[in-house]
Amino acid sequence: TSAVGTTSVSISSVDSAWVEETVTWNTSGGSTARGDANVTCPASGWMNLNVSNTVAGWVAGDYANNGFRLSTFTLGGSCTWSSKEAGVSTYPYLTVEWHTEGSPMLLPVQKDTYVSSLAAGTNYGSASVLRVYRENLLDGDQDWTLVDFDLSGLPADVQIDSATLRLYNETNRPEGES
Repeated sequence: TSAVGTTSVSISSVDSAWVEETVTWNTSGGSTARGDANVTCPASGWMNLNVSNTVAGWVAGDYANNGFRLSTFTLGGSCTWSSKEAGVSTYPYLTVEWHTEGSPMLLPVQKDTYVSSLAAGTNYGSASVLRVYRENLLDGDQDWTLVDFDLSGLPADVQIDSATLRLYNETNRPEGES
């Protein structure tokens, strides 16, 4: 089991559209890394992920905005965050910055859920938490988080300077501890 503060969280761009109320592990599809950095999950508080590469690609039309997938390759690692169902003060959001008027813009999450290989046909769209987990390298259980944001409010032809995904966790403990 991974110790608190040692779970590395990786982020990628979801390859196909998904519906919060129906997506499961079986239907979640693939994802593509876009060069955004991995981060270590904090023991508590806000976690900031630099997602500038992905958001800039979405805005430029290089690839479709189907949201982000968060996962971990840390064996025994897990991280849990608040979903939008947990309340407005801790829901995930995206901060986007650019050089012209109107920057920065805070975008609330539109869709969020997690999917689990252990319950591959189960939908967690109404859960108040989001999580990533990995049992082992081979065929072990995994959980992935999916989050999606509406970028239509950004100015046309905007050049993205930075984009930060923010997720909040009350506390993260190694599996099996309470």
